[in-house]
Amino acid sequence: RAAVNAMASTGGTTGGTTGGTTGGTTVPSGITTPGVEGIITVDLNPTPGSGQTLRENDQMAQFIGVRVRAQNSDVVVQRVKVDLGTNSNIYTKVFRKIYLMDGSTVVASQDLNTSTVTRETGSPDRFTVTLTGFQYLVPKDSTKALTVAFDLYSSISSTYQTAWTVIIPADGVRATDGAGLDQYGPSSQFSLAQTVSGSLVDAAQLQLSTDSNTPKAGEIVASDGTANNEKDKV
Repeated sequence: RAAVNAMASTGGTTGGTTGGTTGGTTVPSGITTPGVEGIITVDLNPTPGSGQTLRENDQMAQFIGVRVRAQNSDVVVQRVKVDLGTNSNIYTKVFRKIYLMDGSTVVASQDLNTSTVTRETGSPDRFTVTLTGFQYLVPKDSTKALTVAFDLYSSISSTYQTAWTVIIPADGVRATDGAGLDQYGPSSQFSLAQTVSGSLVDAAQLQLSTDSNTPKAGEIVASDGTANNEKDKV
């Protein structure tokens, strides 16, 4: 009893208190299941779907959804890693800023440049960006969806107006459970491709044609006069 009381007095978690430490491990604030080990399942959220068109100068354009389910314990998501592929043009010519969003709320954001994007050596090399520094609570036995979105450059060469693929790699999402343990997902990577295009101003076309009810061309003879108003409806 004395040992338990001592733990409580030094910031331990008892009686449903959130945050603090459990067994010497830090528990994130907001956890309502202290001391309980959890499980996360991470997969592709149906929204946004594939086949979207992102255009020059779009802001916070949704690209790929990340669905996180918590079991046994609350979990707090603290990291999402995004694989931008093998072509550096995706962040030097197409996307200039990345967001992690809950609906319209920005959970995390990062400018994309050589300081924030990591070139991971491989065959071939891959370019990744890791979003951290946030605390996103997923309650026990519930599912929440996060969306990866981008700001696009205001002018994108036609060379780069094509389909681009973004990947959430295996174990790219890290969350901490009520026991203060890190849980990772997804078990295998998933991805989505979207098309980048020019602005609607550049791509729009106005088409004009003669209406089918337009009268046939012909010669009309009318004379001046106030009695008959023979020029009406000509």
